[in-house]
Amino acid sequence: MGFTGDQAQELQWHRIRWPLMSQEDADRLELNSLLDELEQRQLYCNREQLKESVFSPVRKPGESWTERLQWLLMTDGFGFRSPLPLDAGTRALTILAGYTWREVAEYLATVIVWDDGGAEDRT
Repeated sequence: MGFTGDQAQELQWHRIRWPLMSQEDADRLELNSLLDELEQRQLYCNREQLKESVFSPVRKPGESWTERLQWLLMTDGFGFRSPLPLDAGTRALTILAGYTWREVAEYLATVIVWDDGGAEDRT
């Protein structure tokens, strides 16, 4: 069992490019990937504000971006919203819980504006 041509190219790209990135660049890429995945599942937020806050210069020394994200999500909802009802948004919350703690995702589920018809328009 091998890789498809596209998979091999993707692996090679990451192998070649990622060592050239700074840790912060790699972290930013990972956060962007997370936010992209949430948007694919119709969970939107004030993306630029969240990214600026996660990578703020006032971050504690040694604090990872995921630790900062956890703290931020427990203090400010960053305008999370979805056109879906809560029960249809559970997959997005599960994905988010993989980067934060389950408790953070559970808390966020209580402050997300669900069934928001204009959710996508404000990203």
